[in-house]
Amino acid sequence: MSNNKHENLYLVSDVHSYFDAMLKALEEAGFFEDKNGKLVLLGDALDRGDKPLELIDFLLRMKNEGKLIYIMGNHEELLWSMLLDMSNLSFKSKFKSYDDNGTFDTALSIANSYYDEAKGKHMRYSTDSWLHMDYYSAQLHSTELVQRVRASKYYKELFYSAVDYYETDNYIFCHGWIPVYGDPKIKCIYDPDWRDAEHSRWKGARWINGIDAARRDQVTEPKKTIVCGHWYASYGHEIYQGNHGIEEPFVDEGIIAIDAGTFKKDTPKTKKVYCVVIKEDGAYYKGKLIHAPEYEQY
Repeated sequence: MSNNKHENLYLVSDVHSYFDAMLKALEEAGFFEDKNGKLVLLGDALDRGDKPLELIDFLLRMKNEGKLIYIMGNHEELLWSMLLDMSNLSFKSKFKSYDDNGTFDTALSIANSYYDEAKGKHMRYSTDSWLHMDYYSAQLHSTELVQRVRASKYYKELFYSAVDYYETDNYIFCHGWIPVYGDPKIKCIYDPDWRDAEHSRWKGARWINGIDAARRDQVTEPKKTIVCGHWYASYGHEIYQGNHGIEEPFVDEGIIAIDAGTFKKDTPKTKKVYCVVIKEDGAYYKGKLIHAPEYEQY
């Protein structure tokens, strides 16, 4: 597919259901005035924030308009793992982790809603409705919760459209980092065949601190820049540049890190999301879209 127009990529990451903060970042970047721009969400769209359904509705619209590239993050992995654990009755021992990470709340929000095709958005079941599940009943009736999430528009149309990475002539976009050899906590070792890595290795890569991989271990892609989320950009400024309190993406040789630490900072009304705009003349449609996760369809 080719296009002669100048393409802009609007990058956000780790939004964590803070929909208003993401909208503000996109507005300030000029996304909504750019007819040819695309939104690239580098994973961790949901969990923890206050407007998961509103965010899902927005992403569905962007996808239907051909304006979205959704990259798989570690929190998307958590949702899939949680649904599998609930199906296999191994949920109780892992519940605290899913609860602390906001994954259970995300599933509950999805299960307590339905998509109204006429209105083009999700509608919430009334708390008086027999269909409404509260925090405790959802744990007791886990099979019902799993079935609702797996049947949801988010799971069928967004989750399964997510990709491991997106690549253009000059950039690679991913969540944590590209797959590596070695223990990422100790030392990452570059794998020249990372593009062909199996899903299990991509799953691990979504948890990698990309800033450490790039700066400490010098694992970058020759002649390209890797754009990642997952680890707070402020970490790079503090650890590798000695600058504390810097509120901007971390940019260095071979890396742009754009996680603003949204869910940990400030109040819901003052949350911050970074939006980085990548401008590439012609390189966008020469990119390679790798469709994701080889999950089993449950």
